[in-house]
Amino acid sequence: MNQTQIDFLRDFAIDHFPRAKAIREQSASTQEDFYNRLNFAAVMERARPGTTAVVYAAADVLESVCLLATDLEKKDRIAVLSRLTDAAHALCFHTGQVIDWLGNPSPEPDEDDPAPPLAKPLPSIAGKFLSTKETAAYLGKKPQTLTSWSSKQNGPLRPSKVGGNLLWSGDEILALLKRKQ
Repeated sequence: MNQTQIDFLRDFAIDHFPRAKAIREQSASTQEDFYNRLNFAAVMERARPGTTAVVYAAADVLESVCLLATDLEKKDRIAVLSRLTDAAHALCFHTGQVIDWLGNPSPEPDEDDPAPPLAKPLPSIAGKFLSTKETAAYLGKKPQTLTSWSSKQNGPLRPSKVGGNLLWSGDEILALLKRKQ
């Protein structure tokens, strides 16, 4: 994916994320400041309960684009580009848009022919923070179970509290899912 395509995806995501539109309309002192403000808005929006699927996907795209604006090693850049592609597919799905050069997402396995447990791909949530509801869905638990883990401090994961909300580390969720496989 080239820089023009990355910029297109950034603008496509901003158009579906009102908070990001406001940031684009404000004058930023530097490009770095612009990307820092976009990234912060994206992270906070994804952590906010009640975020719509479209805005969540747009925030996910913007978070990846902001990461690409930093100096990354080649292997990290490849991983972020893959995450960006997945997030862009999700945004296209939720908006009904088609971006021809983006290609088709990987097909989901048929329910009749599930992948073997060790071959099941893990979600691309590395470096993200998820709400209690999202984390519960990934772990196959009820949100109340995670809330109990937090209050009793007896679960395999510990959340962070931000503005009264519990946020769960995607890296820790992935590590737990890998241990379960």
